[in-house]
Amino acid sequence: ISPLFNTYDIQTADLPNDTINNLTVNIFNIYGETIFLDLTSPNLTINGTLNLASGHFVIDSSTVNFNGNPIYYPVFSTSQITTTYKSTITFNGSAAGCFIPAAMNFIGKLVINKSANNLLLNGFVDVLKLNLTNGKIITGTYNLSCSDTGTSAGNSNSYVIGNLVVKSGSGIKTLFYPIGNSQYQPITIHNINYSSGTNNRIQIGCFETTPAGTADGVTLYPVMRDRYWALKKIDGVNNITSIGSISIAPTTPSPAITSSSKIGYSLNNAAFSYTSIGGNLASSELTSIINLSPAQITDLTSVDGSFIGIGQCTFSNAGGDATTCGSFSLAGGSIPVGGAGTWSVLSGSGTFTPNPNTANATVSGMSNGINSFSWTITSAAGCSASDTIEITNVVPVWYEDNDGDGYGKTSVTQGACTQPFNFAALAGDCNDNYAPINPGATEIPGDGIDQNCDTQELCYLDTDDDNYGTSVTIVSANLVCTDMNEAYLNGDCNAINPFINPGATEIPGDGIDQDCDNHELCYTDLDNDNYGTSVTIVSVNLVCTDLNEAPVSGDCDDLVINVHPGAVELCNTIDDNCNGLSDELCPSSLSLKMLIEGLYTGGNSMIAAIDPINYPLFCDTITIELHGALPPYDFIEAKNAPVDIYGNGIFTFSHSRHQSYYLVIHHRNSVETWSKNPVLFDNAIKYVDLTHP
Repeated sequence: ISPLFNTYDIQTADLPNDTINNLTVNIFNIYGETIFLDLTSPNLTINGTLNLASGHFVIDSSTVNFNGNPIYYPVFSTSQITTTYKSTITFNGSAAGCFIPAAMNFIGKLVINKSANNLLLNGFVDVLKLNLTNGKIITGTYNLSCSDTGTSAGNSNSYVIGNLVVKSGSGIKTLFYPIGNSQYQPITIHNINYSSGTNNRIQIGCFETTPAGTADGVTLYPVMRDRYWALKKIDGVNNITSIGSISIAPTTPSPAITSSSKIGYSLNNAAFSYTSIGGNLASSELTSIINLSPAQITDLTSVDGSFIGIGQCTFSNAGGDATTCGSFSLAGGSIPVGGAGTWSVLSGSGTFTPNPNTANATVSGMSNGINSFSWTITSAAGCSASDTIEITNVVPVWYEDNDGDGYGKTSVTQGACTQPFNFAALAGDCNDNYAPINPGATEIPGDGIDQNCDTQELCYLDTDDDNYGTSVTIVSANLVCTDMNEAYLNGDCNAINPFINPGATEIPGDGIDQDCDNHELCYTDLDNDNYGTSVTIVSVNLVCTDLNEAPVSGDCDDLVINVHPGAVELCNTIDDNCNGLSDELCPSSLSLKMLIEGLYTGGNSMIAAIDPINYPLFCDTITIELHGALPPYDFIEAKNAPVDIYGNGIFTFSHSRHQSYYLVIHHRNSVETWSKNPVLFDNAIKYVDLTHP
């Protein structure tokens, strides 16, 4: 339902339906008097808006649930809303702009269950019980007063931002409070008792210890130790009779409780310096059963507030472990007012300057290695705390470096915190008079010099052992490159053929790069007939096919393209095939003069033996054989021809020119006759006269 109440007189209503979507109240009379509307429904739910146009709206229900954006009223209106301590008011939902009006100032139990947005105070609100199920209350400039005798709840997402005032009560309260930097911590306070009087209220706030040197004066730590909560008297006379046991949550503080942890209070916001309440806490305890004395309670009237929390009676910080050389500036924690601090040596050695009672003393004279020191501070109350620091003293060893290459010789050393002149941090220099030689140098292969001081030579891999290796290097077992598969030189283009290497003799025209220079040696071929002279030239590549290059030699006339080895021999008196002979394959004639025994008549003539009548000048036919000039005097060729009566005959042979032969003469009436010496057929016609010795 969405009721609208318009009346001129007091009206009491018990709604038939306890759930209201929207409620508008407009109550007035003609006399200007305040008119009351009193809803007595035991369980009231308003899902929409409560609009207070005018009048005084009294909520007398046991439970009231506001589920929407519930309350609206004119800012300067005389309309009011009143609740009683018997009502439980619950704000649900996530609507924005939800607030408690100034007139809603007495609530039996206030329950916050809002998944989004905050509940705002528009005036002072007094509740008996506060339940922060889900959500936050922002008090602004107003106070939220709580007199809960039961238990109030809260969590890391549900807390009060602003002023929470604890009025009275002896129950246990656990609420969450912001401490800054998105950090929230719970505090549980037991049995805060007051004398009678409505003006005695304690405001619970939060205070962080303030280490020196922080930019904003406050440093927030998500730990429990050395964090304090203020119990500050804000009005009224000091009638607080006692504050019972105080416990701090969570149950496991971080850092953990130590033997010097105590419940205590601090005056004037003094960090790390507060008076203890009772004895030390055991590591399993988080509760002090010692009450504040009346004198200590009086201290809570301090103008700037006093603080109660869990922490150390005093706190010591020796600083972080470090590594140094020679000396180190310590940074011990500050000494409390009226207290003292002392440095002492736990292990190793050390001297403190100006004295061991200075927090930032300089320690020197330490032993090499780890030295342990303790910083102990004692408060004015007589309790003390200690912290230790380990300083590792490392004195570098330097090596004499005469050539300034950053490496020194191992045999001459000096220990110092700073680098001495002519000394280096690295050792191992095998030639300290020559800067290019040191352990960091690059080894040059095959030069016989140990540049990197490893007592080994870098050699080229020589798998065919021809004293030339490839570009691949190997480390020799010594300082020479004479072992198997080692070479001083590289450049071998064929690692499996010992006859191919940069030192080999190049064979012209064979297409093989014997000397590994990526060039072929060719014969000069001026007439480009693929035959060159004995003169060689270096080709730009590995073939002899370029202009004026030939793979073979033997050309006897390098200006005539048709004259070369293998050419066709012509009968032109030229050595066409360059075999040292000309026309050796051409026919030649033998002009022979001879007298045949038995036919000789004297007077250098013979008879006509065949046909004197018809051929009176024709003597007879004979056969001439050519035999080799050298044993076994092989038969070459034979020709038959007639001779005249004067012994003259012409015999033509096919391939006799430029050759020497024995002449063998055959006649039917004569014995075989040989020439005394071989006869050279050096012309087209050879004249031989056998009639003279």
